[in-house]
Amino acid sequence: MVYHNWLWERYAVGQCLLVLQEFSKETNIPGLRRELRKAASLDWTNDIWVDAKKTRANEAMFPFIATCLFVSSTHSTLEQEAGGICPVALLMPINWEYDSSTMYNDDGLSIIDISEPGKPRYGFMFPGENVLLDSGGYLAKYGISGANTELEKGYGNVALSAIRSTWPGRNFKSKLHRIRPEVGDPNPDLSKLSLKDRSLSKLLDVAFDSDDLDWTKEAELIAEFQPALMDRFHSNVSLANSKMGPDLLGRAFKDQTRVDLSFFQMSLAEIQRVLDIAWADSDNKGRSLIMPTLKTPSKAELKNIVEIFKPIVLNLGEAPGISLRKLFSIVSGSSINHFACSALYKRSLELIGQRGHLLPNIPPTQFPNNVDGGFPVTQMIYLRHCSPQGSRETPRSADGSIDWAKLIPANDFWNLEDYIHDTRPIVLPLRDSLISPERAQNLLMVLAWMSTQRLHRNAREILAAEMQGLAKQFAELDLDGVLPTQPIPAEMYEEYRRFNWLDHEHTPKALKLEKGQWTFLATAEADPEREYGRPAIIRRLHYAFVTLAENNEIQSFNATGFFENTIINDSARLHDALEHWRDNAEGLFEALQNMTEDLELEICSSEEVESAFQYLDAYNDKIDAYEEANQQRLEEERQWRRDFRANGQLPIRL
Repeated sequence: MVYHNWLWERYAVGQCLLVLQEFSKETNIPGLRRELRKAASLDWTNDIWVDAKKTRANEAMFPFIATCLFVSSTHSTLEQEAGGICPVALLMPINWEYDSSTMYNDDGLSIIDISEPGKPRYGFMFPGENVLLDSGGYLAKYGISGANTELEKGYGNVALSAIRSTWPGRNFKSKLHRIRPEVGDPNPDLSKLSLKDRSLSKLLDVAFDSDDLDWTKEAELIAEFQPALMDRFHSNVSLANSKMGPDLLGRAFKDQTRVDLSFFQMSLAEIQRVLDIAWADSDNKGRSLIMPTLKTPSKAELKNIVEIFKPIVLNLGEAPGISLRKLFSIVSGSSINHFACSALYKRSLELIGQRGHLLPNIPPTQFPNNVDGGFPVTQMIYLRHCSPQGSRETPRSADGSIDWAKLIPANDFWNLEDYIHDTRPIVLPLRDSLISPERAQNLLMVLAWMSTQRLHRNAREILAAEMQGLAKQFAELDLDGVLPTQPIPAEMYEEYRRFNWLDHEHTPKALKLEKGQWTFLATAEADPEREYGRPAIIRRLHYAFVTLAENNEIQSFNATGFFENTIINDSARLHDALEHWRDNAEGLFEALQNMTEDLELEICSSEEVESAFQYLDAYNDKIDAYEEANQQRLEEERQWRRDFRANGQLPIRL
């Protein structure tokens, strides 16, 4: 794993230590194991989600690893020490051929080996030199003597053999000040274990060789038996496919509300054997099921598991052969109130990632409008205005909000090739992602994070606690109760990244309002005064959930109205959604307002909503005219990007 953090010398070493600490936490081991298994199952030659040079898999394929990287930099003081340089760590592609003489590319790479979860190793390297360094060797390149003591004592170095096997064909060398022994022995000497541990190990050997497991009822009375059994499965995942593997795995999960099978590769019949034992003597309250990569998926079998065991949370992972539409039909009307699957990630990549710099209209993909667990929000639109200093006053409606219709410029002065506009929309397609009350809240928080001059630092201060909580839940910390109905841990961060990328690309056209579909609209007004190189401070942030009524009039609602109009005939669920909104969103809004220096956070008035969509209609017309006038140049650009990506030199964008 190679990441980029825009830091150098002792700042890069300090960031490396934070990353290592995050990856060595015991609570993060299950999530890391799950994604490492997923990485091992990828076809790195032919899989369309991996680039041709095998240098990068999309971060969306590994959300937990991306989350750990992000969280590792949330409470860091490195930004202030480094003069405001943002230390956020992101997975990035490696370009071994870049010109290391440039000011942006001469600070080397941080390399982390996470192949053994909980025991990460590290190294530094300067491309072009291809010499593996420890912290002392890295700092010496900057004329700094000594090494980071905490780093050297606590963590081992990446093995040179691992570097060579990962990037074959390069003449890598090692210049470590001292070679540390391997951390942790995967095959410990049993003679050094206590008599109790040796007996337990022998008991497990007998269990896997046995044809009758009735005797294990007595073994289950031993407190250490169940966790030892789980450790045995994690150390050798192929045991789950042995003759008695599913039955023993069910005993390992006995009476646990959360069953995480993502480490394994099993059929639905084997999964049912596991759950029959694990949940045999418990009710269905708070059940959470994380599925493995399915060997022989069947819609009927999957639906049968959902109906029999009634999980509240279902994370499906990979289900080859079952379309996203069929998956939605399985969870619709079931016990599930939080659903995630890899197909949603891939669909998101199709809609957002492959666009590059182009200006397409997102095709109208149709999914069920009334899926239990989410609501038909098709897009999020962020409409931002910043009056340059000395320009004319911002036109306003009678209620004081911006009159967006009067900001529509003449065609001669609307240059789409320049993405830095005084007034600019960002359209985030959401048609294929179900919107829960929790995600609606997250989307608002993302907007507020983007509304501050101290964007990265303040986003981390607020985001850290929420991300830490989600990451811990994802890593099986909440063992005593049900996991809250939340998006997958990386989702808030995903929204944040997508907006940042869309803010530096041409945004797609806004979808037309339709009956039965919803648009999440947010409008922002920025203060024209700003520091050099910093975004303007957002002073006003308004939002509304917008739809088209039966009489073709535009209707807008606050969050409460949105829930009341979409959660129908389910008073208990409506009550829970409203309670969640009041308990969580209002407190966060207060914190965000304090953070962003008197941010005005209100509901869009009906006048502002109507004028905003007049502006968006004009923007769509301009995109059509621009594409028509530049058809040949745009096609040349498309071909250039296709050729460039085919050579492995262009990273896949999310």
